[in-house]
Amino acid sequence: MSTHLQQISQQIQTLPLPEQKELSVWLDRLLSDKATKNGLHTRQQVTAALRDAGLHAAPGATAIALAEASNATLAEVQEMFRQAGGQPLSELALELRGPKG
Repeated sequence: MSTHLQQISQQIQTLPLPEQKELSVWLDRLLSDKATKNGLHTRQQVTAALRDAGLHAAPGATAIALAEASNATLAEVQEMFRQAGGQPLSELALELRGPKG
């Protein structure tokens, strides 16, 4: 990763979690819009760029095993989270992951 990207990554990590989430959503939209207009980026390329910048991680073995063992549909899981209320899952995941490095 270039020095410039490292500096950006460090600055992003200092943001409060809600701002990190907002930035992530904004970047997703920006990259999606540019990809659609220019045909330059695939989803895989964007995911790789975010992973290289330390902003995306693949699920671990435990998470994969739990997901494979589940028989809930996506709609059922979404409804459970909607009913539970509170903090969005993305923010919870960032908190549980803790600081990088």
